[in-house]
Amino acid sequence: MEELRSTVQVKEQQLKQLHMALEQLQTNALQKEEQIRNFKLELMQMKTDLTQREERLKNLKTELEELKRIDLERRPSQPE
Repeated sequence: MEELRSTVQVKEQQLKQLHMALEQLQTNALQKEEQIRNFKLELMQMKTDLTQREERLKNLKTELEELKRIDLERRPSQPE
């Protein structure tokens, strides 16, 4: 009978340890999910920033070409 009681106590202790390990795994999983969510948000923001910078660069190139054209029109003709 004492052996059975001892076995039950060991099993109860193992069950508690497993339960604690499971809770830790769940906590870690939630933290990892949050990290992944944050990384996705950061990636989306970086994509948005990149798109805005590409658009700005395109606009600057267009503006530069227009300024070059205006400059060429204003310059006096060079005699050959």
